[in-house]
Amino acid sequence: IRFSFVTATKDINRDKVLVFPNPAANQVTITGMQGETTIDLFNSNGSLVKTVRTQESNLSLSIESLTDGIYLLKCQSKTGTTNMKIVKSSKSK
Repeated sequence: IRFSFVTATKDINRDKVLVFPNPAANQVTITGMQGETTIDLFNSNGSLVKTVRTQESNLSLSIESLTDGIYLLKCQSKTGTTNMKIVKSSKSK
């Protein structure tokens, strides 16, 4: 019997995937994605609040309907996964 365990995932190069502005009030722009990418947004409780799938390398993601706070943005594609924190603040310009 053979067992195999996944002990790590390949990270997308964080120098290529950028999220701005951060903090943001209404939307964030995500750039540098490659190929089909799934973007999941989690609140500070770990609940999934938004999922977007795209083939584009750049995406504007609306966060206007979210409450102020810290969110985890997870970008996953065939080339790997990266996680970034974003701050939603109504006071941001």
